[in-house]
Amino acid sequence: MNDRSGATEAASRAESEAIVSEARLQAKDPEEDALKDRIENDDEFLIVRATQSCIEADLKEAILADKAHYGTYKTTSTMTPAREAAMINESSSGISEWRLAFAVTLAFAVTLAFTVTVAVAVAVALAVTVTVTVTVTVTLALALALALCGLLGLASRSGMFLQWSRFIFAG
Repeated sequence: MNDRSGATEAASRAESEAIVSEARLQAKDPEEDALKDRIENDDEFLIVRATQSCIEADLKEAILADKAHYGTYKTTSTMTPAREAAMINESSSGISEWRLAFAVTLAFAVTLAFTVTVAVAVAVALAVTVTVTVTVTVTLALALALALCGLLGLASRSGMFLQWSRFIFAG
């Protein structure tokens, strides 16, 4: 008899929980609905949603092309297509090309200014001729520029340059 009353009690508890959860689902908060409507009609929100939809469509198209070509989805990545879309979206919202070109140009200008300053200071201190000063300046500038190019190339291959540039140009 005790088992039956326990089963009846459990059934009535489950039924009351189902009624409560149904009531919660049916109860709508007018402020929450208004906020959802305002967010969903916001221009920036619509642009972001459209961009994400385009990226997802491009990824789906690429996956279907891979399936058609290979018979299966081939990738070296262990990420899901949704995560790949998020990564593409993150990288496309990073540093713009003109900012990147500006950073590289600025780095070369600073390098050249530094080498000219050092070469002129050395030339004045040693009282050498203009030809030697120009030769030293050009040699130092080229050496530093090549070293900078090497560092930028290494950093870009490892993905660090993008992270550095995002840190420098955050905002």
